[in-house]
Amino acid sequence: MKNIYTIICLIFFATADLSAQTRTVSGMVKTKDGQALAGVTVAAKGHSMGTNTNAEGHYELEIPQTVATLVFSYLGYETQEISIRNRQQIDVLLAETPGYLKEVVVTGFGSQSKRRLTSSIVSAGEEVFKNVPVTDFQNALQGRLPGVDLTNTSGMLNSEPIIRIRGIGSISAGNQPIVVIDGLILADRAKPYYYDYGGFATNPFINLNPNDIKSVEVLKDAAASAIYGSRGSNGVILITTKNGAYNAQPKINIGYWAGFSEASNKLRLLNGPEYAKSWNQAVLNAVDVDSSLLLPDSQPSTDWVGLGLRKGFKQEAYASVAGGTKTTKYYVAATAHDENSFLLNNDLQRYAVRVNLDQLIGEKFTLGLSVAPSRVKTTRPDDYSSPFFWAAIEPPNTEAFDASGKLIAGTPYATLTETWTDFTTNQLLLNTSLSYWLLPGLNLKTSLGVETTQGQELFNWSSKTYYGYPSGFASSYNNEAFNYNWTTLANWKRTIAKKHDIDLTAGFHLSKETLRGVLLEGVGFSDDRLKYVGSASQFYSFSSQYTAAGFTGFLARLNYAYANKYLLSLSGRYDGSSRFGVLKRFGFFPAVSAGWVITDESFFNPGFVNFLKLRSSFGISGNAEINDFASKGLVRFGQNYDGQPGYDVLSLDNDELGWEKNLQWDAGLDFSVWKNRIRGSLGYYIKDTRDLLLSAPVPATTGFTVITQNVGEVRNQGFEFDLSADILTRNLKWTIQLNGATLKNEVRKLIDSNGDGLDDDIYTQFRFLFRPGEAIGTFFMAEFAGVDLENGDALFWNAEGTEKLPNDVSDANRRIVGHSIPAFTGGISNTFRYKGFDLNTFLQFKTGYQIYILDGTTLLFGISGDGNAIKKYADDVWTPTNTDTNVPENRLGEQNGNQRSSAKIFDGDYLRVKNVSLGYTFQNLGRRNYQLRIFMAAQNLFLLTNYPGLDPDSSTYPAKQAEQGATISLPPSSRSYTMGFNLDF
Repeated sequence: MKNIYTIICLIFFATADLSAQTRTVSGMVKTKDGQALAGVTVAAKGHSMGTNTNAEGHYELEIPQTVATLVFSYLGYETQEISIRNRQQIDVLLAETPGYLKEVVVTGFGSQSKRRLTSSIVSAGEEVFKNVPVTDFQNALQGRLPGVDLTNTSGMLNSEPIIRIRGIGSISAGNQPIVVIDGLILADRAKPYYYDYGGFATNPFINLNPNDIKSVEVLKDAAASAIYGSRGSNGVILITTKNGAYNAQPKINIGYWAGFSEASNKLRLLNGPEYAKSWNQAVLNAVDVDSSLLLPDSQPSTDWVGLGLRKGFKQEAYASVAGGTKTTKYYVAATAHDENSFLLNNDLQRYAVRVNLDQLIGEKFTLGLSVAPSRVKTTRPDDYSSPFFWAAIEPPNTEAFDASGKLIAGTPYATLTETWTDFTTNQLLLNTSLSYWLLPGLNLKTSLGVETTQGQELFNWSSKTYYGYPSGFASSYNNEAFNYNWTTLANWKRTIAKKHDIDLTAGFHLSKETLRGVLLEGVGFSDDRLKYVGSASQFYSFSSQYTAAGFTGFLARLNYAYANKYLLSLSGRYDGSSRFGVLKRFGFFPAVSAGWVITDESFFNPGFVNFLKLRSSFGISGNAEINDFASKGLVRFGQNYDGQPGYDVLSLDNDELGWEKNLQWDAGLDFSVWKNRIRGSLGYYIKDTRDLLLSAPVPATTGFTVITQNVGEVRNQGFEFDLSADILTRNLKWTIQLNGATLKNEVRKLIDSNGDGLDDDIYTQFRFLFRPGEAIGTFFMAEFAGVDLENGDALFWNAEGTEKLPNDVSDANRRIVGHSIPAFTGGISNTFRYKGFDLNTFLQFKTGYQIYILDGTTLLFGISGDGNAIKKYADDVWTPTNTDTNVPENRLGEQNGNQRSSAKIFDGDYLRVKNVSLGYTFQNLGRRNYQLRIFMAAQNLFLLTNYPGLDPDSSTYPAKQAEQGATISLPPSSRSYTMGFNLDF
């Protein structure tokens, strides 16, 4: 018993002695403007113990008495070392890292400082959207991000954009990047508009309000996008919306702008008398044509384009409030947008609300909620009812109204004004999250995101339209799309021995997309005022659809920094998709990247270099943008055989169908010099897409000729740069930004269907070619060789390019005559600030590509039949007295040069004055120190190009990457002028 008593006493005194050797230090960590910082690393210098601040910025750390210094470090802020002395409470204010290195970049399931970033990511901040009043966010980004090419399909409101990140990697699968809003991966939004008429699709991001955007990050290389696994090969666009701050006074923002718009271009076509003269010339030059001559002076003259245009008007009002208490931060915003475009029958209204809320629960829990309902209503003609399209095929000597002023049926004007559309989209984005600080430095977070979209498409061609004659046509398509994402992540951050910074993230992601739709079509209306399909006398089509796709994945990423200068990132995702065959449904997508901050080395000390970092990466990502049932054997019901209901087989199943894979190498250099006044990045990449999804032959005994298989390879490679410079005087600050990207696209491998060791050539409807060694979007057709000076015949080169043949455009003489993918893109931005004034200009450019004008048969030649022509071409046709020309002789009813050939292919190079804005900011108004900015802005002011069409930055076929670069005469981009104000208090 005595021994036991002695042991207990020894333990007690030893414990007391140990307690006497430690002490507890606590405090708050905030920014210099008083906002609490959560997740700040607090470490004991010279020891391994440490902790992190909680959501309120509070920390508490038990340390040995021998510890003399605490180290406070946080992403985007300067590290501080503070002596403890005899204090038990130490409050700290952290200052942001100076220069552009303080920026925090969202990387997908996390964030990093720009200093430590080892992958290729480009960003745009909220100032981009503040300075450019736009209807949709992607218009504000055109030309601003190197390696990101944004193209409009049309100048009509709510037209689908084409977004390409580092080229085109797929021939038959999708090439659009995925879009993520606050962690929610949006569904493939092209699907709800499955039954569009007239060849157009709507903008899948039109419901998003640009005023709510805080930043846009684009993940370009595989090291950044591999964390999204089977969906990351086309790049990822991360959109972060605004939020409030803890312990912050409410900040209210109110704004309004309004302005008008007009078509940025209008072709000078022949008027009625000019057309009659050209017609007469064509009749006299024709052979065996029984057509009458026209009296030019007696011809009517109708400007079909002018009839369909108006002065557009648009306006937007928005308001937001952001702030927070000790335990809550919030952002609440509302916007109303109303726009009538320069084109008749094309209007858009958008109403959007957003509520972002974070609530602290105790010291360890944070509850997040984001709710964003919106409603968009659009009216617009289809592409083939546009007056720009009709003006190319309708003679100007016909009239829109008869002598009594009554509308003449079937004319372009009747087709435009008597086409009724009503596209309404109601969308709800809902995000909920719960995070928990399990241990110091270890955070657990689970989130559930929901996207639900209800769409209704009402469509009517009255009996007076070209397409609805003689009794009218109407349709009704109703759909509901539902998409949910469930993500659970664990994040552990720790600094070990002062030099080893570890940031580890692991978790899983689960998502599912569904779509239901019902279509009803009818004809026969007793009165053109009856617009809805329910009033039709005959229903000739009824169909319904249901489609679904699911994804699941496990992901992990390790970011490591040694001494803040040697950087390493490892990531991987094991992903699965229901779209692929059962034997290839899952795959692993790894990535690695590294960086070296050279300026932190003792041997590198040039005074003018402030920051220099080398980085390189390699990774694999996948492409899952295919039909939901591409790997399944499908049957079609509702088929009749011998009077009995039945079905037929549509496709064979393929259990080995897998995703296309992108293998991407990337190297870059980030720098800043002369006190960070000049900064930028340079990069080079090679992106190989393998296992392309193509149609490969199968034995005839299957009952089919082809099946979708994984074969083929495409490479994209190029250089990218992004440079910024500040030029400062006493009162003037001038910031110039220049970015650019080169692109070389090459098909490297296709199908060898006959086993002869040579890959097959693939041809498309509009004379595009896919061939190893050539680019996607290669034009392959007869090459125009000019005009025979003796007789005005159109001449074309033979296949060898050694002989000129008159009007021979046979397949045997087809040649490669151009490419549709731009070789060099970019933009130049200038911002001038002088006292309260600010002036912003932005120029966008593209070069090294060609465009095929599909309706150039009439526009680019003299009159050979119905249709009109561009005046400068019609005036320059070959005649015995005008032989020095490239426009063949005008012959009615004959194809003399107006066949499909390179004569309709033109360089699309252009330089566009995209945006100009001028503003003045009044500071410290009133007792509450209001800040008021008034501004004027203009878009698409000027275009410098030799392209003879309406707009070189458009494409008629957004869903067909194989045929991008082929276009008809669609409405060009709008030129707009706006004025407005922005009030902050």
